[in-house]
Amino acid sequence: MKMEKYYRGALVFACVLLCGLMPAQVLAENESDIYFVFENYTWKEFSGGSRLIRESGPLFGVGFAYQFKFRDEVTLKPGVELFAGSVDDDGTTQAGVPFRTTTDYFGLKLQAEVGRRFALGKAFSIEPIGGIGVRAWMRDINDGRAEGGSPVDGYNEEWVSLHLRLGVRGGLDLSNASALFAEVGLKVPLYNESTRHLANGGLDDEVTMHPGKMVSLFAETGLKLRTFRISVFYDGLRFSESDVEYNSSVGYYQHESRADIYGIKAASTF
Repeated sequence: MKMEKYYRGALVFACVLLCGLMPAQVLAENESDIYFVFENYTWKEFSGGSRLIRESGPLFGVGFAYQFKFRDEVTLKPGVELFAGSVDDDGTTQAGVPFRTTTDYFGLKLQAEVGRRFALGKAFSIEPIGGIGVRAWMRDINDGRAEGGSPVDGYNEEWVSLHLRLGVRGGLDLSNASALFAEVGLKVPLYNESTRHLANGGLDDEVTMHPGKMVSLFAETGLKLRTFRISVFYDGLRFSESDVEYNSSVGYYQHESRADIYGIKAASTF
């Protein structure tokens, strides 16, 4: 399957990145995080300023992150996360008839960030960060019903978004065992791809589109208590309308699309 190719490529990329960036001498204060995520996920698509689709509901995830601490307060933090869930889908058909169904999601996130920590007093620190991230997911729109009861066929999509992550992280030590932390930044897209499979709709078409690049935001803040970390976060995705791609003389394009993700993350640090 095409998505499996991206997953394998992303994992290989992450391993090569870690091996290439890891210096010979690393301090002994490295940290590992295993975490669980609950997300309130909303996806919207627009055409001409009018909303066509709104999906909303819970997604659940599990992830692992590792922070290397080098000399001179330099850090490297790679991570991987799997997420999945089923959300409600309220949209309109191509004829403009409202319909309702559900959409299933399954995806993978990979990222690696490099930072440089600066101490501002005994308790406060600030850390500019920069890195790269990949979000790849499958979006399975189930069959539904339009107003009046007529059936609406679903279809599958595969998405990949590669982006830079640029931001700043801060920390405030409350005691030897507790600290507040926060980060905020921008996601700058490098490459977007969406592949749509329409076989369930009576067509045998597969078309690949490239949604437009738009900058989005990410932010997180939370509390660390000894080996436990809890935080709330926001993550955004923004895509402008793609160019038209043709398959069997039929033109397809991806509408302007947006995702807003609010969540809670609970981690065990060791």
